[in-house]
Amino acid sequence: MRLILDRGYPVRDERGTIVMSSGVATDITERRQAESAVKRFLSGSPAVIYAWLVTPAALTHAWTSDNVRRLTGHEPHESNDALWWLAHVHPEDAGHVRAAHALPYQEDHQALEFRLCRADGEYIWVLDEKRLVRGEHGQPDEIIGSWSEITARVSLEAQLRQAQKMEAVGSLAGGIAHDFNNLLTIISGTTELILQDMPDDDADRDLVVEVQRAGERAVGLTRQLLAFSRKQVLAPKTLDLNDIVIGVEKMLRRLIGEDVTLTTTLSTRPAMVYVDPGQIEQVLLNLAVNARDAMPRGGQLVLESGTFEMTPEFCRDHAGSLPGHYAWVSMRDTGTGMAPDVQARVFEPFFTTKEPGKGTGLGLAMVFGTVKQSDGYVDLWSEPGVGTRFTIYLPAVGSATTLDDAAPVEEVAPGRETVLVVEDDASVRRLARRALERYGYTILEAPNGPAAVELSESHAGPIDLLVTDVVMPRMSGADLADRLVQQRPALKVLLVSGYIDDAVIRHGVVMGRHAFLHKPFMPPALAAKVRSVLDGD
Repeated sequence: MRLILDRGYPVRDERGTIVMSSGVATDITERRQAESAVKRFLSGSPAVIYAWLVTPAALTHAWTSDNVRRLTGHEPHESNDALWWLAHVHPEDAGHVRAAHALPYQEDHQALEFRLCRADGEYIWVLDEKRLVRGEHGQPDEIIGSWSEITARVSLEAQLRQAQKMEAVGSLAGGIAHDFNNLLTIISGTTELILQDMPDDDADRDLVVEVQRAGERAVGLTRQLLAFSRKQVLAPKTLDLNDIVIGVEKMLRRLIGEDVTLTTTLSTRPAMVYVDPGQIEQVLLNLAVNARDAMPRGGQLVLESGTFEMTPEFCRDHAGSLPGHYAWVSMRDTGTGMAPDVQARVFEPFFTTKEPGKGTGLGLAMVFGTVKQSDGYVDLWSEPGVGTRFTIYLPAVGSATTLDDAAPVEEVAPGRETVLVVEDDASVRRLARRALERYGYTILEAPNGPAAVELSESHAGPIDLLVTDVVMPRMSGADLADRLVQQRPALKVLLVSGYIDDAVIRHGVVMGRHAFLHKPFMPPALAAKVRSVLDGD
């Protein structure tokens, strides 16, 4: 079958009477097929193609592909105004979009990104890219352009920027915590030594105790900073996540108050994970505090657990997650909920919507850091006036070990061994020396790794134990330990730090290669750890 375009014209005589007709019949089959192919291509394309006519006084709408309806839900405006769609641009974007189309139009190429409200009320991000076609004398003649939806790309870019910001803030927080832990070691340790020498009836004893208590409160803040920065030292165990929830449930009921109803729905199957139980308990407590504060007039708090398979599709929509099998625990409240701008910043340290004095802004930052350090993922859902749900995903593992009770505190035994103390902070080094000398140890000291190596080489007597800071200039504590153990194979090692990086964690601290003591420490704690390491406990 062929398509024929038949054009006919009447032929009239002198009196105007039609005496015959004249015409041309043209086979337009190929042209129609080509037009149909172009139309199918444009309609099936994700991009909207348009053309405008350009005059010094106006931009006139000439043509828009039909898929503009699918992209925006809107029909092109019935008038000739090329900017009919400006009425649907987000108010925050309308100014710069309108300015980009100022007359007389002279831009040879433009690429604009803006939010456009669809007919159903949903905003999408649009990339509007256009080129100016000029006439033979160089005058603006026509604009050919396209619209593409870039909502997914903009969302991923925003998630990437947030992740990079959190990494940067985490590095800063970890460095601050490291420096503060050195100061707190000096403050807390020195006050402990003063109290040991001060009679119980001394009039100034209460003042020293107040200093010590303030130091203890500061220790809690720095540990939350370390949790956010993922630099804390973990003591992981393989256990059932349900057991952690059951163990902390009674504490949660006391914490949230009588006007909040706690409901627990746990998985009937084991949810096995490899985590530090104390840190996960702290995560749940921090979430409960946040939920309680969001329900000042009471409400419901629901704890649930289960297992979940993270697929590549899930991970594409949840930046920071990785495919695999996970156990999860969620905490859902019926509180005030959070606006999107608050949700975007909720894990940042020191960010809080609470009144001054009502919170530090570190609770949710600690949650984020702890879960990330355990290779997990935190998912947040919240809606103003409805409530909030935090879901913690942790990599699932095999069988569990038992949760050991805390070891009883015993009196620290003295010693006569030789201990090499290496610490770049002179005040911390002096404190460690004074503390250990009180318990009978012979102390050698060095301010850094190279100096410690030289001291070890020149010291003719035995060195039974190396006590070294982890993070030091010129040589790390872990590298120093390796060097000295090569010289003295019987040497035992105790690493000390208030800040620990991933490399050290993976190379022996947690895995049992070296003993570890967390700063800030009290003199009895240092002496007890030294005695334990020397005795091989």
